[in-house]
Amino acid sequence: MFERLTEHAGDIAERRAQSRRDEVAERLRQTLPRGIEVDVENEGVRLGGRMLARRFGLDAGLRWLIGEQLR
Repeated sequence: MFERLTEHAGDIAERRAQSRRDEVAERLRQTLPRGIEVDVENEGVRLGGRMLARRFGLDAGLRWLIGEQLR
């Protein structure tokens, strides 16, 4: 009985996590500047793009924007 309950709770948690990843990814796609790719993965949302690390380091607005989307 507890095994089924635990499994059910895990399924619910996984669906919620996937939904949250999708929501964050969509908000980022709508908000981030062109050239930044947003991909949903099992562990979270991955950002990519040419010279993204440098852009992220130099552009405080970009850091702020990403931080806002994660709330």
